[in-house]
Amino acid sequence: FYLLIVSLVLKPFQQDILDKLDTKRFNLLGMCRQSGASTLLAMHALKEFMQGRNVLMIAANGSLCEHNIELVKKMYYKIPFYMQPGINAWNARSIGNSTSGISAKDGISLQKGFSFKEFDTIIIEGASYIKNIHVLYEQVYKEISKRKDTKIIIHSTSTDPYGLLYEISRGAELNKNNFVFTKVDAFTAEFPKQDLEIFRKQLGEKAFKEEFELSGFLKTPELGIDTDLLNPDEIIDMLSKTLSGELNKEEKRRNDLDIIETKLKECIKNIEHITKEIKILARLTTNLKEE
Repeated sequence: FYLLIVSLVLKPFQQDILDKLDTKRFNLLGMCRQSGASTLLAMHALKEFMQGRNVLMIAANGSLCEHNIELVKKMYYKIPFYMQPGINAWNARSIGNSTSGISAKDGISLQKGFSFKEFDTIIIEGASYIKNIHVLYEQVYKEISKRKDTKIIIHSTSTDPYGLLYEISRGAELNKNNFVFTKVDAFTAEFPKQDLEIFRKQLGEKAFKEEFELSGFLKTPELGIDTDLLNPDEIIDMLSKTLSGELNKEEKRRNDLDIIETKLKECIKNIEHITKEIKILARLTTNLKEE
């Protein structure tokens, strides 16, 4: 099916992603910029629609929603006429018929009691750019996971400030949740080196590492440490050492306070002694004047 609606030859990682979207229920895609994420998600959404499913594509704002639907429409035209499903809804943010379709909505508008029960597949694109994504995710997962034939697909180029995407990706790697995490950085996407250098200069080192090397998916929001090669035991050990270090710092601080207190007491004693000496000298001086 995918070969019918795309004129380009898919790269191995792109075909692998489409296979996972077809066969896995919960997917988290950490994909760098310019790796074809929007196209792949639109292709899968169209296939889901043609299989009689209702798809909701969520993006950060309205213009991105309309862009995603426009991609779907362009692909729809490439399908042979005899395979095209009937359409009675065709506008800037939706395409479909009386039984199935694709809708696009921005993430903010969905955080006010919106019901996801009518949808079979939820696609969240650019999750890190959606404000309060953790709130939206809780609503989506709570409703969608109740039905066994539903799907959740989350895409992002970086982690969110709430730590949700890192938590999902790390949980998937450790088999602690139902998600399959696929990471596609610039190396996996096989970008030419000269193109990467251009992007590096345009974005700056920090943004380049985040959006092309996906550095955010390798660091815990709390500690900022590289956990790509750590197992749970190593993480626990590192946390223990960190806690121990904090305790040592506290102990040293208390010792320092004790030393300062001791020195202050000595100073007070010295001041009292000096004061007494001054009083004695003052009396002697007075006596000498009287004589």
